[in-house]
Amino acid sequence: MEVINKFKEMYGKPVIEGYGLSEASPACVFNPLDFQKVGSIGKPFPWMEIKIVDENDNELPINTPGELAVRGPNVMKGYWNQPEETAKVLRNGWLHTGDVATIDEDGFITIVDRIKDLILVKGMNLYPREIEELLYKYNGVLSAALVGIPDGDGSEIPIAYVKLDPQANVDTEELKKYVKHNVAAFKIPRRYVFTDYIPMNAGGKAQKSILRELAQKEFGNL
Repeated sequence: MEVINKFKEMYGKPVIEGYGLSEASPACVFNPLDFQKVGSIGKPFPWMEIKIVDENDNELPINTPGELAVRGPNVMKGYWNQPEETAKVLRNGWLHTGDVATIDEDGFITIVDRIKDLILVKGMNLYPREIEELLYKYNGVLSAALVGIPDGDGSEIPIAYVKLDPQANVDTEELKKYVKHNVAAFKIPRRYVFTDYIPMNAGGKAQKSILRELAQKEFGNL
């Protein structure tokens, strides 16, 4: 969100968001060119069917987070020589994307997070994107990623990795207070790691599997 807003401020042009994945060749959803909702991935293409489902594949009502499932002629037949993986994602004729999303009353879809990145804190769902978006808004934060590690009691500990602009002279204690004052108590990161390097994939997304391993090694005994 913050990147989109800064881009429009600098260049006077909107970033028009869409959504796709390799398993759907690859586009499913796109914001209309004549009207966009910032932060939303838009509406399904005419050939796509979309729904938000719970863990039992029951369709959820509007504005309720659940897994995004898609169906259409562009969806794959399956993974090559991987019948078990195919059966996991292609259920009841729908491709289960692994993304948590909501759909609003106007039919616009918003990605909340990846299911595998969800952090369970004392039985409550913590979506890392919420904290990451908050950190990005703070002046001097260049990138941020939140991961969870097991605490040994069936819960997880949120750890924040933050890359700062060295020219901004960010007061890290003030940054922590800013987060604390803007989220519920269970969402506050237990530890912050201020680093010059956050590993990214080719798509510019933080490689959270690597960060989880690092966090486990450093904070596994919290």
